[in-house]
Amino acid sequence: METPYRWFFGYGSLVNDDTLAPGTVWQRATLQGWRRVWGHSIERDPRWLALNAVRDDNTAIDGLLIRETADTAGALAAREAGYSAVQIEVNDLNVTLPADDTAWIWSSNTPAEPGQLACLCQSYIDCVLAGFDRHFGANGIARFVASTNGWQRPVIADRGTPRYPRAVTLTPAFSAHIDMRVDAARQKTPSQLRE
Repeated sequence: METPYRWFFGYGSLVNDDTLAPGTVWQRATLQGWRRVWGHSIERDPRWLALNAVRDDNTAIDGLLIRETADTAGALAAREAGYSAVQIEVNDLNVTLPADDTAWIWSSNTPAEPGQLACLCQSYIDCVLAGFDRHFGANGIARFVASTNGWQRPVIADRGTPRYPRAVTLTPAFSAHIDMRVDAARQKTPSQLRE
């Protein structure tokens, strides 16, 4: 009998499968009862925020379910250093996993404090939204923006010298599209983003 697998729900840069190890098994999924927030604090100068996931019964988020194996477990854990694995309900996913498999999500060990000064990193946003565009299209990007809190932070324009270690290269047209989406999100209030 095959050993049960752990599946990790990726909701940010893990959705960009170009950043995953070759041969990684994944599937698209939607998770009910969670919301993304720009809220995982990265100790750099200036401090910037990666994504975190928090419970929200009124929201669902798209992502990739990534199967953990003996070959990928170490690299996945190292990549998500600063996060802890939290088990989630398999029934909250819109896909069916094999019997006895479990589902998990990464939750920040260093969540940003309310009012903490921090920025968003353009190279990280690019990586994330390129993955969402590939797997969920323009509507998926719109859902990502609407199901993520904290867009009002300033953005570090670091495409030329990326701070994010898994930075991706985008076409000028797609870069402009992302910038337009981010600018629009930054002008809305959190309550408007929930619509």
